[in-house]
Parts: sequence; structure tokens; C-alpha cells
Amino acid sequence: MKEKLKVYEALLSLPGMNESVKVGFSMSRRDVLLLSRVIEAGLNAGAADSDSLISLVSDESKEGIKAVIGEILKRAELSEFNEKLKSL
Repeated sequence: MKEKLKVYEALLSLPGMNESVKVGFSMSRRDVLLLSRVIEAGLNAGAADSDSLISLVSDESKEGIKAVIGEILKRAELSEFNEKLKSL
């Protein structure tokens, strides 16, 4: 696993990897909700594991990913619904 982390670390540090890109796609609201939960679970689960890929991600990048999740939920009109689900 450590070798994979070294490869990902090298890939993530390549020139141009910090450049913003515009991504356009469409998906069902169900999939938007599932995607947001999967991403959040990955961010939370990997936080404590120094051998996980997420350990290579900076706090700034994590915040950017969370902002993308928020924007996707907002566009799908699921922000409020997602918050209610989280409170269960």
C-alpha cells in the first residue's frame, strides 16, 4: 500500500494538477445524493488512516471537495434534504 501512496503522491504533485477544470455532467438526484455521501464517508474514514490515499490530500483540497459536494447538492435541490438525512 505504501508504494501505491508514493505513486499517487507523485501523480498529485505533477505540474498542472492544481489547475481548475470545468466538469459538466448530468445524473439523477438519487445518484447525486449517493455520490455526496460516498465522498463524505471517504473523507471522514480516511482522516484517521495514515496509509490511505486521503492522507495525501491537503486540508485546502478537502475543503474544496466539500464545497463541490455542497454545490452539487444545491444544484440538485437536495441541500436541505441531505441535512435532514444527516441529522437522523
